[in-house]
Amino acid sequence: MGFGTGVRGTAPQHPSQGGGGWGISEAGGGRRGLPGASGWQAHSWDSGGSIGRRGRVSGRVVRWEGEPIVADTPTPPIPPGGRRSGCRLAQDEGFPTMIRVLFVDDEPRVLDGIRRSLRSRRKAWHLVFAEGGEAGCEALESGEFDVVITDLRMPGVDGCAVLEKAKEVHPDTMRIIFSGQVHEQEALRAVPLAHQYLAKPCGGGAIERVIERAALLRQLFANQSLRGVISAAGAIPSCPKVYLELTEVLRDPESSARDAADVLERDMAMCTKILQIVNSAFFGLSQPVTNLQDAVSFLGLKLVRSIALSEAAFRPFEGKGVFGPTDLSEHQKSGFRAAALARDLCPDKAQEDHAYLAGMLHDFGWVVIGCLLPEAFAELEERSGKSGLTLSLEREVLGATHAEIGAYLLGTWGLPLPVVEAVAYHHHPARVEHDSFEVLTAIHVASGLMAETDQSRPRRGARLDERYLSRVGALGALEAWRQRRDDVLSAP
Repeated sequence: MGFGTGVRGTAPQHPSQGGGGWGISEAGGGRRGLPGASGWQAHSWDSGGSIGRRGRVSGRVVRWEGEPIVADTPTPPIPPGGRRSGCRLAQDEGFPTMIRVLFVDDEPRVLDGIRRSLRSRRKAWHLVFAEGGEAGCEALESGEFDVVITDLRMPGVDGCAVLEKAKEVHPDTMRIIFSGQVHEQEALRAVPLAHQYLAKPCGGGAIERVIERAALLRQLFANQSLRGVISAAGAIPSCPKVYLELTEVLRDPESSARDAADVLERDMAMCTKILQIVNSAFFGLSQPVTNLQDAVSFLGLKLVRSIALSEAAFRPFEGKGVFGPTDLSEHQKSGFRAAALARDLCPDKAQEDHAYLAGMLHDFGWVVIGCLLPEAFAELEERSGKSGLTLSLEREVLGATHAEIGAYLLGTWGLPLPVVEAVAYHHHPARVEHDSFEVLTAIHVASGLMAETDQSRPRRGARLDERYLSRVGALGALEAWRQRRDDVLSAP
């Protein structure tokens, strides 16, 4: 599946011998089937092979309807300095690591359209096309992928089953739904499985951007320095139970505000936080809300889930490291203000819940550092002095920044890709290719505007990138947003 990858499965059979095929085609990979103890193996190398529905084509091998077809292109030797690493060539001596993407759809014409639209990327990306959910699951069993993009509504094995398989066998793979109209029940079932939703129809450019951004995060999470920091931190908390329980409520189309309230009422501190937020000046209610079910009805389950996660996320860190209860409380309060501002800035209401959650947790990496890496935190404090803390200093001391550490943790919790991306790049939004206002933009602006008023901990990395804001058409709104920030800060 990747360079030097063994492909597991049954031994190749001729149609006369029976045995179904995978229904998988691969773009951009010259391959030669090799007999092996576990069935057959394959080596692949991008050779710009053309793509056909079935049969023999140059630059690839397809096992289709039980009949293996061997490409004319010979298997290349391992390049000097190359080494087999998992399902792809480790980057050595200038050899690039290819992005591996699996597309799953039950309509051949859709796969053919995607294949044609991404033809120009075949030398940089290794693309695998699986016709139907069963073929997609077979592909996932046979190799590792950076990104999986699947239709949701397919006969037999549907998209949710494909995503569940991807989550099971490759938990760090970016999982994306690419589908048209979806029933509410299907959408709710997919909520905890997918990092992002991409609506059909869309052009090849949109698909390229989604893949590039997903792969960028995947590359970040594979960074050995970052992994070393996480390893040094010791036991990293798992995703809070209340978030998972509320996600299950969200998945059930028959659920109500009462069901969510039942989950929250087991935790009095959580109930208090929900009521405190719904009655804050940010929402401007004329009458106070004292009933939890009413609060859930007003806020909406997705926002309540975000609030619950941000509240519960801090609890495993209480009593650890350099942060006392007051420090953690201040971090939460700062996060709430940034979240309130970020949510208010979003021009698209569909972005609001993600913006709120990312705002609440955008500096969560600092909590991880202060509580689990207190010596490194103390060194950062000492060396930053009055000149302020810089991201370059963080990277020098830790090997990673607080934004990357926070994003890594949230990524392990399975949070949506726009949230993780916003946390990871809120100091450097221009690194992510886009030209419109997104959740990342909201978090960059909210954190930057809040940093302008915080003299207790100057951070040069929190400056607004005006060139980026101009690119996404947001620069002209800055003064109005500063007024909105002042309103948030003055609210009780």
